[in-house]
Amino acid sequence: MKRHWFHLMLAAGLLVAGPVAGQKTANTSVVPRLVRFSGTAADARGNPAAGAPGIQFALYTEDTGGAPLWMETQVVQAGAGGHYTVLLGATKPEGLPVELFASGQAHWLGVTVGGQAEQPRVLLVSAPYALKAADAETIGGLPPSAFVLATPPVPATTAVSTAKPEAAQDVSPDTACAKITSDGTATANQVAKFSAACTAEPSAIFESGGLVGIGTTTPAATLDVKGTALLRSTLTMNAKGAATGAAGANSNPLDLLAASFSSSNSTSISQHFRWQAEAAGNDTANPAGTLNLLYAPGSGTPAETGLAVNSKGCSRSARARHFQAWGPSPA
Repeated sequence: MKRHWFHLMLAAGLLVAGPVAGQKTANTSVVPRLVRFSGTAADARGNPAAGAPGIQFALYTEDTGGAPLWMETQVVQAGAGGHYTVLLGATKPEGLPVELFASGQAHWLGVTVGGQAEQPRVLLVSAPYALKAADAETIGGLPPSAFVLATPPVPATTAVSTAKPEAAQDVSPDTACAKITSDGTATANQVAKFSAACTAEPSAIFESGGLVGIGTTTPAATLDVKGTALLRSTLTMNAKGAATGAAGANSNPLDLLAASFSSSNSTSISQHFRWQAEAAGNDTANPAGTLNLLYAPGSGTPAETGLAVNSKGCSRSARARHFQAWGPSPA
């Protein structure tokens, strides 16, 4: 059967609603122009944002760069852990403009919390493109009933054919199911899969509160994988936003954590290392960048160690030459 790829960082779907009773328009669509989106609001330090932050949503045709096709700002009431759910298009009476999805082109959603840098964009799944179905039900924006064919009278000497047209060939490889059976087990928040035609059973994927877990029933992040992950393509950590004349934009970080036991307080202490690409020479004729290593013990925020590699593979500071594998050199 057809495969639907699971897109990370996003749970989007259309709300099902009927037309307003008594409303008369040339094209009364039964497809609402609202898209449900769930995310996590965080402050500049990555801590969950509580309360009702202002969040800007924007649609793009690319995963980075480019001008937004559409944007709106909503005041969102974030719950525990900063999790929230909104209806994109809710600030406008007409919802999302239907022409956004007329071309069938992929769309990326950018989220900006409280005026911070825009979060990495996420790809909308296929559900919002059902908006195009509303347009497909019309002819030039009018319902088919608006067009009446003028049928000329049939001459008496003309025989009317009663032959039925040849049935269209079904090119779909899907199996038609009179009913769908299961293996008899089900768990809340567990995504089902088809193990055979018309037979469903639980999968290893769970979704709870906008968090997706693979191999775990209690996901703690947007994507929480318990087990080995195999990447067959490039792992890209995009910049947190676009550079301006005032400031460049660093990449999203790649964090590595170790744990060491402290004899002084008899507890395990996290050893937090972070790699991230950082902008250099911003707003000059020769802008550049460096790959930097940051570090912090315990729950502290990682800070620069002084180890940085530029495009020529050279350290940017003398301090980096004294960096040792077990931690940063003294300030």
